[in-house]
Amino acid sequence: MNDKIHAAENNLNQSKQIESDLKDGIQILKEENEAIKNELQIALATSSGFNVVSYELEQQNEELLTTKNILTAEMYDQNVLVSELGAKLAICENKLKTQSKELSELRSNNGALEKKIEMMYEHNKFHLADTNLAQQITDFGNIIEEKHSEKHDLSENMLSVKRKHQKKVERMMIAFETYMAKVVNTFTVNADHQNKMIKKLIIRLLRANAWRLHLDELVRNLALNQLDNRRKILRRKYLNEKDAASKTNKELKRQREISKKIAEDLRISKACIR
Repeated sequence: MNDKIHAAENNLNQSKQIESDLKDGIQILKEENEAIKNELQIALATSSGFNVVSYELEQQNEELLTTKNILTAEMYDQNVLVSELGAKLAICENKLKTQSKELSELRSNNGALEKKIEMMYEHNKFHLADTNLAQQITDFGNIIEEKHSEKHDLSENMLSVKRKHQKKVERMMIAFETYMAKVVNTFTVNADHQNKMIKKLIIRLLRANAWRLHLDELVRNLALNQLDNRRKILRRKYLNEKDAASKTNKELKRQREISKKIAEDLRISKACIR
């Protein structure tokens, strides 16, 4: 671009030099015309061919006048061309400054976007490497479930529920043991009374077993709920990161289109300078 500008400046200087040469040529022609007039006057004073010389002088004057008009027209055309080139050069310089500034801003923005994309890629490269998203989420959930079962068997909520029901079961067992002691102490009571006590004991044992099963069911459901919530959170996070990556790709595409437009404007500017 700078080469084109220098070439345009050289053309402008050459046009100015041509204009100066034309002025010098016109001045020389005027001087020669004056010299010819002087010589013709001397010749007319000493010669009888005044009319012939006068006619030739008029012809030469007409030729000189025609030459002068042609040179004047060419000089005017050169001046117009120089003015047009100067105006185009100023426009191109302004466009070049504006486009250089925009290009610098775009380079800065592209650098920031590339760093952001690189960071996102490093953070989410396992998402980008696998095209089967459903399988990936399932595998990732299974890994979390395994780690969760290995390191965190029960959360605070599960432990609280378990302790609550364990206390109830312990109270029932204490009551059962107390009752058994009473049964042993009153073993001599009649058979009907013992059968009733045994039935009540069986009922209490069944209830205690039901409480244990209920506790296990609660613990299992709570673990499943927490695992499902964890999967939902991870999927939401993954979708958010995917959406951010998509927006970044759209922004990069827009920046590429702007860069192409700037390149096209630069090409048009070069064509104008030519």
